[in-house]
Amino acid sequence: MCASGAFFAEGPGYRLRAFTLDDVPALAAFSEDENYWRFLSHGPRSPEQVHSFIETAMKTSQIPDGKERWWAVVDPHADVLIGTANLKQIGDAEDCFGSVGCSLAPTSQGRGLGPILGWDVIALAFDRFGFGKVECTCAEHNERSVHIMRHTVGLTYEGIRVTVGDGPRNPWPVHVFSLTENEFRTKQNPTDREG
Repeated sequence: MCASGAFFAEGPGYRLRAFTLDDVPALAAFSEDENYWRFLSHGPRSPEQVHSFIETAMKTSQIPDGKERWWAVVDPHADVLIGTANLKQIGDAEDCFGSVGCSLAPTSQGRGLGPILGWDVIALAFDRFGFGKVECTCAEHNERSVHIMRHTVGLTYEGIRVTVGDGPRNPWPVHVFSLTENEFRTKQNPTDREG
């Protein structure tokens, strides 16, 4: 990662914190819901797969110079898991280029939290981890995320990329959006906008 260190962050309606194994039941509950996965390249996960994912996320997030950070997104009042967020460095540290990802439980979607969380994780990429550019992707048919990225957050649209991975949905076409640090500095936080 371009810069390292532990941190915790929060914003309106959420808190980011490190994953713990206590998060397995909550993530397993919505990881079995097809609505959670409808715009993600992987399919529903079993509780055992969720346990393995969280163990891996905990380990990779603690590597001082690691290229990946994962956080639990929790309700700030009850510390109940409502989603996940991540930063992944792409390429060498000199490039300081990476991807930002967020996903919310079905019960937390559609309440305006997506733009807030997405913006704040992008801000962390630039302010805390020293990224020079980030990209965000969303499934080709995820119109809500396209609107958020393009209009609410104000990312630059770069086009369609078809990815092939180890998930059950291959090939997987995604919209690609990006933002440089300089562009970020000129934009207004969507939570500060009226309307």
